Amino acid sequence: MSNNNCCISDILNTIVILQNNCNKISNTQNTCDSPILGRQNNCFTYNTRPLSLYNCMGVELSFPYSFTYDGEELTGTSSVLRVERVENCCAVCRILAPNPNATELSPYIASNDFVTVNLDCTCAIRCLTDTYISCL
Repeated sequence: MSNNNCCISDILNTIVILQNNCNKISNTQNTCDSPILGRQNNCFTYNTRPLSLYNCMGVELSFPYSFTYDGEELTGTSSVLRVERVENCCAVCRILAPNPNATELSPYIASNDFVTVNLDCTCAIRCLTDTYISCL
């Protein structure tokens, strides 16, 4: 459901649909509202449009995460999110952590940590390069 007062909600809804129906189409721009995931002329399959959100003071939102990687417990904070669901002006986002394995193509790992963001308090969105994240 779209809220006419919340343009960020509309963009995030579009991203959720794209992530749920990722197909490669060529000759499109790489912007937040691009109709596909991924850059043109790239054969790699993408499933995530990572993003960062900013509050009305221009401060990037950042959240704690923790996960086990190769038997080691990793913790930190991240401002990189994957939108999972949007309801009115609330978005449920998965926190993405930096990938500790620099040899892998994906720069992020999906944590099992989620946040709910009130989009009425969010004034800006920055979309990062589309990517593939395993185990989603």
